Amino acid sequence: MWVDRTKDPADRPPPPSIDDWAALIPVPVLGLVQQSSVEEFGGGSNAQTSNGVTLERSVRISYTLWRFPEDKDDPRNLAELTDDMRRSLDTPPPVRLPEWIVKTRRLMRYPFLWDAVSTAWYSPDRYNGRPALEQELAQHANNILVNKHPEPGDRDADGVTRREAWERVRESHVQHGFEIEVNGRAVDGIRIDTDPYVYAVAADLGDRMLTAVFDRDVLPYLRLAFADRPIALPDQRERV
Repeated sequence: MWVDRTKDPADRPPPPSIDDWAALIPVPVLGLVQQSSVEEFGGGSNAQTSNGVTLERSVRISYTLWRFPEDKDDPRNLAELTDDMRRSLDTPPPVRLPEWIVKTRRLMRYPFLWDAVSTAWYSPDRYNGRPALEQELAQHANNILVNKHPEPGDRDADGVTRREAWERVRESHVQHGFEIEVNGRAVDGIRIDTDPYVYAVAADLGDRMLTAVFDRDVLPYLRLAFADRPIALPDQRERV
């Protein structure tokens, strides 16, 4: 594929926003309730389609964590970075970058709650129904573990993730009889509280499933309550 390398990198468009992804799913997207310790960083989405029809879609939200939100310049807010990562962020870019990349580089110095909250929707036309909530939560937790907390045996000699790595937590680890606050009320939920790295919660809301996975060391700074996030109209979305 031919690439126009004469194009100014500063003109590179930003990736889809959470609002862009949310517009593609027919149910409200959930996130953490508004709180000073977190700021939406970005999002992502997965979908399965058949003959042009969407059978399932999930929208995930990532966050920047502020341990001391009253002063975001407080150095105690900074993440523990590897030497290579710090060197990369400290090195001035060789070309002019668009503002959205400049902002992203700045936020990469702080703790990142990657793919922390997920909203999953399944079409009633999906041929094999929808997975159990326990399966949805275990899958989300394992995705975080494999990508953020890999263990030596998670990948083979070629760097390919082993199948066993996706079962570091299982549905049998799920605990029931647990309530989660969603849109200001308590709903029946489940959780995984057996892994040394992450803590995970989920709730089946009927029209969608909520799953959320967090590193244990950030839990003291969070209020684990969730709410539908408002969708910004196109003319209200931030322009970069």
